[in-house]
Amino acid sequence: MTVAHNYIRQSKNLKVEKRKEKKRKEKRERKRERIKGRSMVIKRIEFCIEFLKITMDLAAVVAEAARVLLSHAPQVPPVLPRQYSASSYQSSAYMIPYFP
Repeated sequence: MTVAHNYIRQSKNLKVEKRKEKKRKEKRERKRERIKGRSMVIKRIEFCIEFLKITMDLAAVVAEAARVLLSHAPQVPPVLPRQYSASSYQSSAYMIPYFP
């Protein structure tokens, strides 16, 4: 073989090696991106879990405050009988208070 043939062969081998190296590099980059994407999903899930914990704590505090408030509230008076009159046309004999 001549020197030219050796040079062409080495040149082709170099090009093939460069392509292989480029493919390996792209493959590593895709793998790195996949791992990075997974870690972002994990971070989002962790954020959601922490947010739910804080929300549950808030709900517990609100429930406790409501319980304390209701335990200190005055007792509701019993249902009072309604006075009948000629102008009264409601069928209920008792006045039931409505608290909005």
